[in-house]
Amino acid sequence: MYRSLISDFIVDCVDFENKTVTINKTWDHKYKKGFDNTKNYASKRTITIDEHTLSILKDLKRRQAQLAIKTGLRNEHNLVFINSKFELVTNNAVNKTLRLLCKKANIKEITCHGLRHTHASMLLFKGVNIKYVSRRLGHKDIVTTLQTYSHIMDEMEQKESRQVDATMTELYNAR
Repeated sequence: MYRSLISDFIVDCVDFENKTVTINKTWDHKYKKGFDNTKNYASKRTITIDEHTLSILKDLKRRQAQLAIKTGLRNEHNLVFINSKFELVTNNAVNKTLRLLCKKANIKEITCHGLRHTHASMLLFKGVNIKYVSRRLGHKDIVTTLQTYSHIMDEMEQKESRQVDATMTELYNAR
């Protein structure tokens, strides 16, 4: 998801039963009065989420409900990611937290947008279909994905070339 979409999606967008998240709107960061349309039609999508992420979201929802009772504050827009004042979490706040976590773990810093690229790169390296990855990212077409991740496609091509060589060697040796 784009960095803004991380903070933008609402609890209603999470389908805990089917393990999906529907992205069909974005927060209007300019006027900060509510939601607006996504960047383009392809940005509207439903993606699957893994069991671990689902568990984290369930726990987050539970803790927010407890905090609401304790503080009397309301999550007016039903946002998934909010701060302790029940306000929208900013991209800067997310990146600041990521920096602190990376420093604590003694690993290279990464931004929220960097996590998006890492996610897509890992999927592609694992052999996930590029069309699926493109839809998951909300790219308007597969060309955008190919251009953005061409360096990975080159590495994968080298790996596939070695697989072809191994397969052909196997065939020749089977005679």
